[in-house]
Formats: sequence, C-alpha cells, structure tokens
Amino acid sequence: MAATRCNRWSEYCMLFIIFYLFFFSAIVCNGANQTSSEESEVWNETQYHHYHELKALLFKLAQDFTSLANVYSIGQSVERRDLYVIRITSNVSDNKPMFKYVANMHGNEVVGRELILHLAHYLLHNYGKDERVTQLVDTIDIHLMPSANPDGFEAATEGDCDGSKRPSGRENANGKDLNRDFPDQFSLVDKNNMTGGRQPETVNLMTWIVSNPFVLSANLHAGAVVASYPFDDSLFHKIQGYKSASPDDKLFQHLAHVYANTHTTMHKGNVCQDDDFTGGITNGAEWYDVPGKGMQDFNYVYSNCLEITLELSCCKYPKSANLSGEWDKNKEALLSYMEQIHIGIKGRVVDFSTKQGIEQVFIRVSGIDHNITTTKAGYYWRLLLPGLYNVEFSSYGYLSQTKLVIVKEGNVEEINVELHPDIVSTSDSTSSIGTTTSTISNESSSSTKSVLSTTQFSVAETSTGNQFTTVASNPKETNTEDDIMLKLEFKHHHYEDMVAILKNVTKKCPDITRLHSIGRTVENKELYVLEMSDNPGIHEPGEPEFKYVANMHGNEVVGREMLLYLAQYFCNHYEKDPKIKNLLDNTRIHLMPSMNPDGYEKSKVGDFDGLTGRENANNVDLNRNFPDQYFTTSENSVLQPETRAMITWILSEPFVLSANLHGGSLVANYPFDDNAANKDGIYSKSPDDEVFRRLATIYSNAHPTMHLGQPCGGQGKLNESFPGGITNGASWYSVSGGMQDWNYLHSNCFELTLELGCYKYPYARDLPKYWEANKEPLITLIEQVHSGVHGFVLDKNGNGISNASIHVVGIDHDVVSAHFGDYWRLLSLGNYVIMASAHGYSRSTKNVVIPADIRGIEVNFTLDNQFFDWLQKEDFDILDNIDDRYLNNFELHDALSTLLAENPSLVKPMANFGRNGEKALNFIIISSEVDNSDHKMKIAVIGGLHNNQPAGREICVRLARHLVEGYRRNDPDITKLLKNVAIHIIPSVDNRRFENSHNSMDSELDFADKFGEEYDGVFGPVEGLKSNLNSYHYSSLISIEGGGLEMSFPYSIAENDNHQDADIFKYLSRTFVAHHQLLSKGTMCDERNSSNLVDQGKNSLLSYAYENHGTVSMAAHISCCNRPESNELPQLWVNNLQPVMHFLQASSKVCLHNSIYGHIRNRTGFPLKDASLYLLDNKRVIPLEKKNAFFAVSLASGSYELFISCPHHENVTKSVVVNEGELFKLDVVLDPMISEIQFHDDSLIGKAFQLIAKSYPTFTKLFSIGKSKGNKDLWVLQISGNYDESTVPAVRFVAGLNGYEPIATETLIQLAGHLVSLYRKDTTITDIIDKTVIYIAPLLDPDSSTTSHKYDCDLTKKPDNAFNRNFEVAKLSSIPEIKIIKEWISSYPTTLSVALYGGAEVVAYPFQEAISMPKDDENVFIQLAKIYSASHPTMHNGQFTCMSNNYDFSNGITKASSLHSHKGSYLDYNYYTTQGYDLAIYIGCCSFVKPEEMAKIWLNNKKPLLNLIKQARNGISGSVKSAIDKPLPHAQITVRGFSKSFTSDIKGFYHILLFSGEYVVMVSADGYLPLTKIVHVYPGEATVVDFKLKSDNRIVGIPRNSFFMILGSIALLLLVTLLCICSTMMYKRRREYAFHKLDQGQCLFDEDYMHGALRSNSEKGLLKTTEYCDDTSSEDELYNTYAWKNGRQH
Repeated sequence: MAATRCNRWSEYCMLFIIFYLFFFSAIVCNGANQTSSEESEVWNETQYHHYHELKALLFKLAQDFTSLANVYSIGQSVERRDLYVIRITSNVSDNKPMFKYVANMHGNEVVGRELILHLAHYLLHNYGKDERVTQLVDTIDIHLMPSANPDGFEAATEGDCDGSKRPSGRENANGKDLNRDFPDQFSLVDKNNMTGGRQPETVNLMTWIVSNPFVLSANLHAGAVVASYPFDDSLFHKIQGYKSASPDDKLFQHLAHVYANTHTTMHKGNVCQDDDFTGGITNGAEWYDVPGKGMQDFNYVYSNCLEITLELSCCKYPKSANLSGEWDKNKEALLSYMEQIHIGIKGRVVDFSTKQGIEQVFIRVSGIDHNITTTKAGYYWRLLLPGLYNVEFSSYGYLSQTKLVIVKEGNVEEINVELHPDIVSTSDSTSSIGTTTSTISNESSSSTKSVLSTTQFSVAETSTGNQFTTVASNPKETNTEDDIMLKLEFKHHHYEDMVAILKNVTKKCPDITRLHSIGRTVENKELYVLEMSDNPGIHEPGEPEFKYVANMHGNEVVGREMLLYLAQYFCNHYEKDPKIKNLLDNTRIHLMPSMNPDGYEKSKVGDFDGLTGRENANNVDLNRNFPDQYFTTSENSVLQPETRAMITWILSEPFVLSANLHGGSLVANYPFDDNAANKDGIYSKSPDDEVFRRLATIYSNAHPTMHLGQPCGGQGKLNESFPGGITNGASWYSVSGGMQDWNYLHSNCFELTLELGCYKYPYARDLPKYWEANKEPLITLIEQVHSGVHGFVLDKNGNGISNASIHVVGIDHDVVSAHFGDYWRLLSLGNYVIMASAHGYSRSTKNVVIPADIRGIEVNFTLDNQFFDWLQKEDFDILDNIDDRYLNNFELHDALSTLLAENPSLVKPMANFGRNGEKALNFIIISSEVDNSDHKMKIAVIGGLHNNQPAGREICVRLARHLVEGYRRNDPDITKLLKNVAIHIIPSVDNRRFENSHNSMDSELDFADKFGEEYDGVFGPVEGLKSNLNSYHYSSLISIEGGGLEMSFPYSIAENDNHQDADIFKYLSRTFVAHHQLLSKGTMCDERNSSNLVDQGKNSLLSYAYENHGTVSMAAHISCCNRPESNELPQLWVNNLQPVMHFLQASSKVCLHNSIYGHIRNRTGFPLKDASLYLLDNKRVIPLEKKNAFFAVSLASGSYELFISCPHHENVTKSVVVNEGELFKLDVVLDPMISEIQFHDDSLIGKAFQLIAKSYPTFTKLFSIGKSKGNKDLWVLQISGNYDESTVPAVRFVAGLNGYEPIATETLIQLAGHLVSLYRKDTTITDIIDKTVIYIAPLLDPDSSTTSHKYDCDLTKKPDNAFNRNFEVAKLSSIPEIKIIKEWISSYPTTLSVALYGGAEVVAYPFQEAISMPKDDENVFIQLAKIYSASHPTMHNGQFTCMSNNYDFSNGITKASSLHSHKGSYLDYNYYTTQGYDLAIYIGCCSFVKPEEMAKIWLNNKKPLLNLIKQARNGISGSVKSAIDKPLPHAQITVRGFSKSFTSDIKGFYHILLFSGEYVVMVSADGYLPLTKIVHVYPGEATVVDFKLKSDNRIVGIPRNSFFMILGSIALLLLVTLLCICSTMMYKRRREYAFHKLDQGQCLFDEDYMHGALRSNSEKGLLKTTEYCDDTSSEDELYNTYAWKNGRQH
C-alpha cells in the first residue's frame, strides 16, 4: 500500500512539474506575441526574408488561402532563382482590372520587398474582416512581385544605405542595372530589336507586362522619398531639370499625388537630405534623365499599363531593426493607390450581331495621344481624370464609334459599346468629300446612363441621308387609334384643367417628360413647363434645346391649347412614330402652355381682337415688359414676376430656337420688333435677318394658309397682308420691350413670334381646325433646331470649353458654347467663315459649307492655349490675366473697381491729392481685414513710373487679380501673405498717354528722376508717391519697368556693395531673379530692343525711398522693350508672376522674420508722435508713422541697439537680436522723466502692494509669508502672466535682510510698479512677465523700519542680529522671520534669487565665507554678475568710494567674501539648500538717500534688473516622464562638472540655468533606468530637452526575465531533490518486508495494473518465478516459492 501511495504521489509530482514548466514558459515568453488564434496574423516588421524564406512565405500564404491566392513564377534570374508573383483576388474572372506592384528591381533597395510581402499578408488575413480590403480583393485582380532581382538582393549588404559597398547588389548577377535594360522609346535601335541583348529578368518582365492587360502599376525603389512619374527620359537626354511629359501627364501627376499625399511624410518633399520635391512628386526626367530603358516608361509605351516609380526610403538597405514603422508610413498609400484603378471609364466592346467580345479594339481619347486596347474578352479600362471626353472605339472590320463621356470625381463610368461590322452599302450613302456631318442615331447604349448623352454620336466622313424626313400625316388623325391613349379634348382648359393635362402626360410618359415650375405669377399661380426628351431634366452634351411659349397675352389662347395637344401627341407617338422618337431622343423640348395664367382667367370666349385679359394681374402687357435695346418705357421700367421668371429660365438653359405663340393675326413674325425711331412700318433688321426669314418661312410654308399672306380676310382693325405669311416685327408695328428681341440679344436663342389665328379666343368648336393647321408646322420648326452648324469647342485635352464665342464672319451676332463646350449656330444654306474663341485661348477659324437640309453640319473646334495648363496650375484660371491687350485708364480703373466691389473686406481703394487739390495718385491696398491693416508691414508694387513703359501697369493689375482670387480660394501662401502684410499696388504713377490704350508712347518728361528737393511740389504723381512713403513707410518696394533685363538699386547701395543693408537688397533681388525665366539665365538685350536705363541716381524714386524712409527699394526691368507688343503680354505675365510673388513672400519674410516693428507709447497707451529712434551703430534713423507712432525696419540678421527718445520722457536703449527667419516685435513704453522718489515705510509698502494686486488681479497675487516678531506682515508680490507657472523659471527679489535699507526696498517697489504698469504695453516687459514667475519681497525685516539708520553708509557696521548673518544651514535660528523666510524659500523654489543691499556698488556672488567653489558653478555666477554690472551706467567700472573708503572690483563684480566675509549669509544658504543661483547686489553706498538721489538710483538699476530677470530663461528646461508619458516628480538631474544637483517638480518639469555651451546631462529616478544626453545650450531662450525613462525591471540587479528563470530553475531543483528524498525513504521502508513485487516492466503511471494486480494472482494460487524479489538477499539468492494461500500476509 505504501509503495502504491508513493507511486501515485510520484505521478502527481511529475504532472506538477510538467504543468509548472508549461506555466513557467508562459511567464518567460510574456513579452512575446500572445499565442492566440490570431497569432498567424501578426507580421514581423523587423526581419528581412531571403530568397528561400520569401518563397516559403508566399507558398504558405497560397496554401492557407487557396480560394484567394496562388503563386506563380514569370521566369528565372541569371542564377536561376524564380521571379515569384502572388496573385490575390476572389472569384477570378476576366472582367476585373489587373493591378501589380513590383519591388526590389534594384537588389539593394529592399524596403519595397518587405512592404509587398506585408501587403500580401495583410490583404489575405483581413479579407472578409475589413470592408476596404474585401472590396479591393473582390474588385481587383492583384499581382504582387516582391523581388524582380533576387540575385542582387542576396549580394546586397544590410545597412548599406547609399550602395557604396561592392558588390552593392543593385545590379543583377551579370552586373546589369535592370531599370536601364528596357527598350527606349526614343531609340530606333531599341524599337527594331526589342529583346536583343536583354537580361533574362528583363525579358521575363517584358513578356509578363505585354501578355497581361495590366491597368495600373507601381515600381517600388529606395534612395529617396518621392513618387516619380513618366517619362523617365527624353529625346535629348538632358541630365536634369527638364520635364519630359507623357500624353497622360496630368493623370500621372494625380496618381503620384495620391500616393504622396496619403504617405505620412512623402508629401513634404524634403524627407531626405537634398530632397526638394514639390508635393513629394516629380517627373522622372526632370529629376534626372534615365537614358531610356526604364520599366515605368516601357509599361506606358508598350502596354495598357500606367506605372509610376515609388522611392520609399532614404536608406536603400536599412538595418532590419529600422524596418519597424515603414508599414505604417506606406499602408494607407499602398491601398489608396490601388483604389485609383477605379477612376475613368471601363466597359466591354462587343460585336453587334454576335454579342461576343472583340479583342484589340483601340480606345482613343481625343486630345490624349495614347491608346489602349481591349482584352481577349473585349473588356477595357481607361484611367481618366474628371472631365468631358470624346472617346473613339475602333477595330479592323468594324465601324468606329465615338462617344461623349462625362467622367465624374471618384467614380468609374461604365461604357459598353456594340460595334457594327463594316459592311458598306453604296446605295445608302452619298459621298461628300471633305465634309464631316453628324448623324443622329436611334440606337441607345445599353449601359451608358453614366454618359450624359445616352444618344450615340456616330462621326462619319459621309452623310447618310436625312433622319428627319417628313412623314405624311392625316388631318383627321385626332380620331385615329393613336390618340386613344391620351385623347385630345378640343375644349378650352382653365388653369386647373391645364395642370391636370400636364400631370396626366407625365404620368403616362414618365420616361420622356418632366413637369416643373419656373416661377409664380402675380396671383401666385405656377408657371409650368413640360420638358420632353429621352433624358428630361438634364442638358445632354450635343443635344440642342428648343422651347415653345404660349398665352403670353392671356386672351390669346390658341397657342395654349396647341401646346397641350402637342404634348399629348408626343406622348402618344413616341414609341410608334420613328420621326417623333428621333426628335425627342435628340432634342430637349420645353413647352410652356401659359405664361400669363392670371390674364387667361379674365379673358372671354369669342373675343376676336379685344383686350380683356391681355395683361397680367398688375395690368402690364408682358410683351412690353422686357428690357429693350433702345428704350426704357413705363411698361418695362419695372419687371413683372412673370418676366423675371422668364429671363432667369432663358439664361439658365442653352436654348437654340424658340417660338412665342400669339393670336390676333396669322403670320410668322421675326426680330427686330422695334427700331431706334420707335415708329411703325420701319424695317428693323437684325444681323441674322436671313436666318430669321428662313425660319419664319419654314413655319409659314408648312401651314396650310399662313403662307398665303391674307390672314383675316378683311376682318379686324388692321386688315393686314403679309407676303409669304412672314413679317419683320418693327415693319409691322414697333414694339418696345418684346420677348423675342430680348431672347436674341441676351441669349443664344433665336425666337419667332407666331400669330396662330385671327381670333384671339375662338370658340372650342374651332380648335380642331387650329390643331390640324399647326401640328405639322410646330413639329417642323422644332426640327430646325438641328440646322446650321453645331459641335463642340474643346481644349487640346478634349475637355469642353464653356462660354467660347462662335463668330460668323460678316454677321455681328455671336453665340457662346454651353457648359460642356457644345454649341449651335443657326445659319442658312451657304459658305461661311466661322471663328471660335475663348478668353485665354488662341482662336480657331474654319471654312464651313452649310448643307441644304435640316440636320446641319458638325464642326468641332480645338482651341490651343500654351498658357492654359499654366493658368490652371499657377494663376487660378484667371482668364483676364492672359489677355493680349493693354488697358486704357478707364479699363484699368474699372478692373480695380470690380475687385473692390466683389471683395470689400480684402481690397481698399485709396487716392492721394496734390497741393492744388487735384488727384495725384490712385492705388489699392490688398490685405486680409484691410480696414484694420494699418498695424501691418507694408509692401509697395509700382507700375507705370515711366509713361512710355506700360507693361508694369499690366503686371500690377494682374497681380491684384491673382492675390484676390488666391485669397478667395484659400491658397495657403497668399492667405498667409495677406494676413501678415498689406500690399499697396500703385498700378500707374504716370497716367499720361493712357486715355486710349493704343496710343503710342512718345518720349516726354519722365517722373522717375524727379524725387529730389528741387522738384518738391512740382509734379502731382511724384508728390503722391512721396505722400505714400511718408504715410506708410513701406518696408520694401518694387517698381516694374521695361527697358532692359536686370535689377536696379538705390544710388548708395549700387555705389557701395559693402553697405550694411546690401545683403537685404541682394537677398530680395535674388528671389526675383532666381524665379525669372530670362533674368535667371543672364539673358541680355541687344542694341535693337534695349533702351538706356534711367540711372537710379540720388533723385530717383528708389534712392528717395531708401534714404528718407529706409525702404528696401528696387526696380525690376522685365522687358528689353519699353513697350512690348500687346501679344507678348501673356508671356510677360507668365514670366513675372512667380518672381513677383517670391519677392512679396521674401519681403514678407524679411519684414516678418528679419525685421523689427512696433509702437512707441506712454504708460497710458497714447502714441508718442514726437518720439524718434535710430540704430546706435550707424545712426540710421528709423521712420516713425506720426499718426500712431508705428515703426518698422527690415534688417539683416545680427545684434542691434535701438535708441528711443521723446521729449519729457526717459530715453531707452533696447538690445535686439534679429535672427534669420525671425520677426521681432518691439512695442516700447517710455516713462515720464521723474525727479524724485518718496520712501515707503512698512505700512505704506503693504498698501502699495495691495493697490497693485487690486489693479492687476489677472497676473499678480499678494500674500504674506508670515508675521515678524513685531506682528507685521512679510509681504510678497507674485507677478506672472503664465497660467502654468510650473513650466517657467522663477526669480526671487528680496530686500531688508540687513534691516531697513530704503534704497533697496524702494527699488523693488519701483520695479514692481514698472512691471505691472507696462504689461501688455511694452514688448520687453510683457515677454518677461509671460515667461517668468517673479516674487518681490521688498522688506523682510519690517520691524527695523522704525529704527533710524539715516545715511548709514558703512557696510561693515551692520548689526550682528541682522538677518543676513543668521542663515546658517545646520543651525536653527531663534529669529522667527528667519524660519519663515526659509520655509518660503523651500516652498517656492526659484531659478535665480537676488538680494538688494546698500553700502556699496557691486554685484557679489557666493561664498560669503572664505571657501572655494567648483569652477563650473562659479562661471555661471560670474556671467550673471557681469550681465548686471555691464548694464549699469557706473557699476561696470568697478571703482567706487563709500564713506571715504575706495573700492576697486574688476568689472564691478566680486565674490561676497572679498567684500565682507561672515557666516550665516542668505547668499550662502541659498547656494547650499536650493537649486537656483543667487546674487547679492549692492546698489548704492548709503541705505538712506534723498528722494532726488533715489530717482537716480532707480533709473540706474532699472535696466540691469530687467536684464537679469531675462537671464533666468537661459539654460535647459523640459519634462521627465516615463515611457508611457507619466510625469516623474523628484527625478534627479545632474550636469557634469557642476556640484549642484537639480530635481523635477511634482509635474515632472525642470529648469536649470546655464549659459551657452555643450553639457552632459544625466537624469535618474527610482525604479527607472538612468538616461544621459548631450545638450547644446544657445543664448536666449532655454533649450527644451524632454527625458523619457524606461522602467527598471531588474530584481536585485538581475533582469526580470532572467531572475524568474533562475528562480524557476532553483524551484525545480528543489522539487527534484524533494522527490529523490521521498523515493529514497520509501525504498528504505520497502526493505523492512521480505519481498517486494517487481514492476514487470509496467509504466509508473499504469494505474490499471497497480490496482488489484497482486490480489488477482494470489487468488489463483500461483506464484510466478520472476514476480517477487527477496530484499534481504542479493540478486544471486533469488529462489522460487509458493504463493500465500490466503493472498495476504497478516
């Protein structure tokens, strides 16, 4: 039994050991990845995968995701390594676009290799979990090649960032650069021998590319961080700086921007050293020209694939430890770039008959010289940017088709096409050589709803007959079966009935109708319009718009009923009559049955020629209410609601043709309706009289009786007759304010007025006759909308140009193109010269023959504009800025007035007046919040200084437009510029000779050199400019001039190149020159086109501005000609926009970042207009604006002393440091001169400080630190403008430590008052208070103020009970004030402490006792002391006499023990117990002085005190935190070489006062590993150094994991030892019996054997010879025996 129990116990122990080992393993691996179901989804970012690892990983992914991925090889490398690709997609099909990423083409550029592997891993593990990933895999056929050069990778060296190791691994095993091994598009040899001599990797890649219909791709490289796009080389292989644009340049730029903008850093463009890529992208050849043979160019030229090259890291082969984070940088960019495969158009091209896909169909986009082809199954994908495109589909053996396509932002438009086999039937066509016509087809594309025109536009070289052949109609058709669907009810329809019919039509034919209202009448009735077209509601590109308007006169009702019948007729016959279907499919028809429903309701049936109901509800004749070209009458002076609605509607749609249906006669009336004489019977001919006569005749001839010309058979008042049934409106009778004339003059629309019958309101029984007579004419007139010439005006990229003018030579009436560039110009049969033009584009002229049919002719214009791309990219599409003409004075004024009217908060008009009261100068100010821009720096841009150089005028006007439009579009550079400065544009100083812009510029008196004193008051424009300079003190000025190609400067600068300000002039001029296309290249003018430059002499504008106002002024001569030809103006603007903008930005930078500016005021904030200031070093006077005492001066970087003075005020000297790229604001407050200062006793001190705290509660706090022995408060005033005081250094000022010394106490009271009164007024004081906490304790021994010490001037005779002798560190003082002061010092630590005393004029530093100090500590004290004494007018001399004792201390500083040695000093106590630095400053020999002497002491010490406070900010500051950003208080901070140690505060912040130099700083904290940094301290503000400490997980000095491993091992050892001991004990117990049973080879854990085994054998009465062993004998004494019969021994 005991053995059994022991065995069981042993078994449990073993189980426990196994469990422990398992548990211990989990502990040890605690820092590793968790073993969970998601373990396989974690990617190791710090490992490179060599060839066999890469192979295993790819095949493992394919094995794990069999339904999504498979791996294939495109071939082998030189060293027979496979070029593996992993294909990832779901539901493999041939209608998915193919995408590829290729990496590691250069074997040592490895980041892309790992990113591609990570991407494959990410896509597969997130499919079905992440919606975006799932969408990518479902919709794209993704192919990822991690390594195109596996041989090179194996040869590369990790850590080789620049490829300097040999072999570098860049090339393949044959030493060939694979990205220089592809055929060169510019090489004839390469084109003729595509594969000869190429590397196996290259041939494999080429075969792979051309054998698969890839759509989009990227090639991943390294060595920079930029997205490069084709072309990589150029025809002439210029090394760099020359762009080689592909036909899809804009698209490639977009693709590159997508990657760069979504990459965390690439968009910056300067990630790597020497990188300078705007927006993080570059054209390949512009970066550096690869002499052909790059893979991205091969993809584009020889396949459907668009590829860019992505440079992903500065280091080509970074250490694997540095790989971490690359995925986070690139993940979003990798995915976003893949998603770009879904922009542009896609679809399938099939055979019309078989519906099978057609392979190798060419897809050509007009304006883009790059074709793609369809796949084997007929699918295609063409990436395009948003816009309007003409896309041609053509294939051998098929008729080509052209479709007009709208590509929308962020969408791919599906355009499916059916091509007809090219079976030409000569019987169906007639040849028309040289003429391109447009046939309007019935066919509709099955899946082209994304194309705005669902009608196909088939462009052919031959005409195919008239699609609008008239179909014979039956006059009795009203009773046919066709009209049963919508039965025509021949009755009059009032408003509700009319609306019901219109709604019924839309209900019956919803696909071809749209009912809407364009407005309301006087009586609030809707003005309904019914649109009828195959796509109602939208303007389809290329489809003309037609309108009928009826019932303008309420009692003329026939037209109203005709349009209701026409609408129902169209609805009934759309699907039955091919003519009607063609008409509605290819025309957008608008029907307005009633323009005057109010008048209609008043009119009466049977009215023959009455007036009841004619007018609207306001009794106004609407056909007299439109604006008239000749007259404003009582009838059109106020527009009626109906008229306003019509005008808005007419202007909102590109109507081509229209008719206004009236009654009262039977005639077709055409413009003009009135004449200049406003007399009846006078023919008023419009420019398109011939066209109007033709249109009127067509309607009249189609009418059964109108053409007869006898409308009313002698009835009526007029009894007219009209030859041919047509008439000119004014020739009939003159009508002012008619609608048809307004249509023609103010829109594209040609309108007729159709009088449909003699009865205005006939009886209903007569309506069928009217319908029978007018149905066919109404339809025939609509067909005329297609006559004449029509087409598109496109730019060179195939995008439509809206508002392009279509001018027919000889006809003074232009039409303009619609939104998509489509236009229609109605013309009669004949030959015409037609010109298309658009603002900013070159004109295009074509000779056109108008055919004698209604289909017209299609003529498309492509307008080229060499500046258009530039205009979009650089000039906000401001077409006026590339105008090619000079503006006269009126036009210039009008252009600037327009800017002002549209932008009143941005543009402000200004004018100067001469002495005679006449206007001398006009100019504008452009700035954000322009009315409040007086405080801003001002820059002037001047044009027209010379009256014979007008180019500057044009540059100024265009610059104004550019600035305004840029600000409106939130351009960041312009917004920043106008926020910081005010730009004064003076476009024309000399206006003479500009009354007419085309007058020649004769040489006359020139104002440019008339700025000397001898010309004062003579010339108005000169005086105007002087007035501007006196008022605004421009920081910089540039005059835009002609007559050369160079920059000119003021006389003094030009004569002295070493002038102090020469650097600023050079800097600003370089910014202009460097960005000028001609000046930057040193282009010179020859003798033929140059003129003598006006010498910028002493009387020039430039010299006057600089010498008198300090303005950095220069002239830019931008053209060799004085007056360039007007057609040169666009190029001149292109050449100078960037130079001028860079000048302004550089001036702003100099103004804002290399300038000093501010105001001079008194304490109350009143500007000191009589103040003056100048630079001490060169006595240069800085101008002051008298109005608000504002000054501004641009200075080169360096240190300056400014002297400011004003009568009756203290003079002030301000030290400033102008750093490159830094703006220095210096508001100065001058104190009034004071002659004496009265002293305060202890009671007045408290009251003075209480008044300060009450007056300035937001940044002051008054508190008492305790009571003196005499129960008086020890007051402390705290001053700080910083809400978080723990983050800024603190300075402590005290006085009274040697008893009451009024000079010290009063100085601190004056200091407190000075600080608080000038806060937010004086820049220096504001800066001090915002960045420092200041404690002022003016009297720490208030009890002593009652003791008389008048005129005590002996430093050595201070009482022994003075506080300054009782601050011993180790001794508790019996003086209560000492204890209070010590507690205060401990509770309010400071960086700098200052104690003021009397008795000497010197600055003392520790020690007061005669002991030494570490050198580094002493250096800080010495520098602080020198700063104070150097600022004092006399102390720095070091020599003074007090009470007949002469003192001489070098530089006015000394160790305190040299002045007066004693123990227990406040100075030494601070050194030993605090972290700050402390000084003792003796400010006067006598503690008591007269009030007038006190004023002098204060003035002498004011500047030194302020300078000393600023020193507290020097050094280093920052925070100490844990790795998880937990603040670490009380961290120990030591600086090597310093005896002082420092600690962080409760928030983890610290500040250590140090002067400039390099220091080694170590930080430590309990429970954290120490951290050491080398810190460089610069003068001025503290260097911010944050420390993040890592937790110290060590236990007794052993790393945590190691400790637990050791502990576990010990525990395991103990456990095994215990087990062994137990086994030994049990063994001994077994030896007490004679026998023990052998185990028979059974397992220790075989419990089935152990239970009952012995009993079973015993019961059988048998004893096995080997079953038992006698433990009392040796093994040789084993013998057989009999089993115990009872089975158990008792």
